[in-house]
Amino acid sequence: MKIQINNLTKKYGDKVVFENYTNTFEFNGILIIKGASGLGKTTLMRLIAGLEKANKGEIQKDAKTISFMFQEDRLIPFISVLK
Repeated sequence: MKIQINNLTKKYGDKVVFENYTNTFEFNGILIIKGASGLGKTTLMRLIAGLEKANKGEIQKDAKTISFMFQEDRLIPFISVLK
């Protein structure tokens, strides 16, 4: 699988998380992104998964779906395991 990120900029108000970030991730299976707290790992994954929109730039991926795990539990109280 390949994820291509070109000139990505993401801001929350005045806080700049990424500015003109470009990278290519090529992998088969599982990709792990790790680093110190506050570097933008979760924001990057939310952008790749389409849960957030970038202020500028583009993300191209050759997969129909992207899955990732949140740092904290994300149980949905109104849905059972069976559903």
